[in-house]
Amino acid sequence: MKIKPFILTLAVLTAITFSACDSSKQNSQTSENTSSIAISEPKEGTFDIEYVRKQINIKGQAFEIPMALKDLPEGWTWKEHENTKYCDEGHGLAYIYYNDKEMFVVGLENYYKKAEGDGIVYNLTIETEDCSIDGLLPIKSTKQDVVDKYGDPIKISKYGSYYYGIVNNSDTLGGIIKDQSICVKINDDDTIKSISITYADLSKEKY
Repeated sequence: MKIKPFILTLAVLTAITFSACDSSKQNSQTSENTSSIAISEPKEGTFDIEYVRKQINIKGQAFEIPMALKDLPEGWTWKEHENTKYCDEGHGLAYIYYNDKEMFVVGLENYYKKAEGDGIVYNLTIETEDCSIDGLLPIKSTKQDVVDKYGDPIKISKYGSYYYGIVNNSDTLGGIIKDQSICVKINDDDTIKSISITYADLSKEKY
């Protein structure tokens, strides 16, 4: 007679465990689904930095900014750039590698000695046709491709660079580019020379 309560208790605990596991699985799936929800592609003729900053492809590898150096995905590593010594305090430059192959150079904010891993990749430039930002490729894509995709730029520099996003004209030697934007440099033949993307923390009052 004492066996039945034990069996009943075991059955209840088993049911609770399965229920908890199932609930945990559902919560995990919900979390994964939520985290994987991407910002929808903007309509043609508009620019959205929140979308574009996630559409970076470097030599076949996906990348996005901003990202802490310590949070670089598996296979990615970094090394401080020698010109960091010319940067203002809290800023820096780094070489980024994928499987030990140099991929590009990035600008860093929140970069301090003894806490280098907390440095944030906020700026990078692509110049070769094996890299792209939002489908635009240096050398291959044209100025018209840029205008068709984003519309008229908010700024055109005297050198013919097209700017989209938030541009504060705050670039200083050794300091930070306090923008959330892309800058597309155009060659004389109207092809793209390079594309720079910047996503600085604009909540900071002082850099």
